[in-house]
Amino acid sequence: MSQSPGEAVRKMSQSPGEAVRNVSQSPGEAVGHGVGHGVGHGVGHGVGHGVGHGVGHGVGHGVGHGVGHGVGHGVGHGVGHGVATIGVTIAVPDPYGAELQDARAGYGDPLARSIPAHITLLPPTEVSAELLEAVQRHLLGAAARHRPFRVQLHGSGSFRPVTPVVFARLEAGLRECRLLEASVRSGVLARELAFPYHPHVTVAHQVDESALDRAYRDFHDYRAEFTVPGFGLHQQAEGGDSAPWRLLRDFPLTA
Repeated sequence: MSQSPGEAVRKMSQSPGEAVRNVSQSPGEAVGHGVGHGVGHGVGHGVGHGVGHGVGHGVGHGVGHGVGHGVGHGVGHGVGHGVATIGVTIAVPDPYGAELQDARAGYGDPLARSIPAHITLLPPTEVSAELLEAVQRHLLGAAARHRPFRVQLHGSGSFRPVTPVVFARLEAGLRECRLLEASVRSGVLARELAFPYHPHVTVAHQVDESALDRAYRDFHDYRAEFTVPGFGLHQQAEGGDSAPWRLLRDFPLTA
């Protein structure tokens, strides 16, 4: 998930419906990089250290032993006093995910190795750490309302001149992504976006114009097809925009 300037920030409160604050909102990256760049795979023990001991401890147990035990255990150690930056994404499976990430690194994108290839469902969003359990319950409910679907990537697109992003276009699966995104970005995760949601897979961002031009040309005829079995909840480690993202939990689509 990328972090672009000039975005609206919602006032935080302790109520489930309002304890969400926007972190990034660019037309491409608000849609494709919070997760994306944190689409991260695997929950390192440092996931929660940026937010405090409680969050890290809770996540460590939560990933290994389930939502109730993990988040509850974390709350007992002070999770309620921190803030977590989270994102929700659809991971692009290998071999496509690896080749897209390698291509992104080849263009000089500074976030290429901290953000595996993905389709964003929720851009980087700050929530009260004490709400992580409620967030997971909400995402379980969202996943239960949708069934697995196919995604086809074909060709390249760009958000220039608004945002310096080049991406792989979705030819199939757009409708399903939009419906799933609407379910995710509701309830405890309700928030505003600076631009309409546009599913995509970023291949170049935060690089110079020549690299963006090259990425656009290289992916003109790109094709990939895969099944989406579910989505993942990710949390960004402490360290700013370039900090890695860690997978907290997968949510299978079960409708």
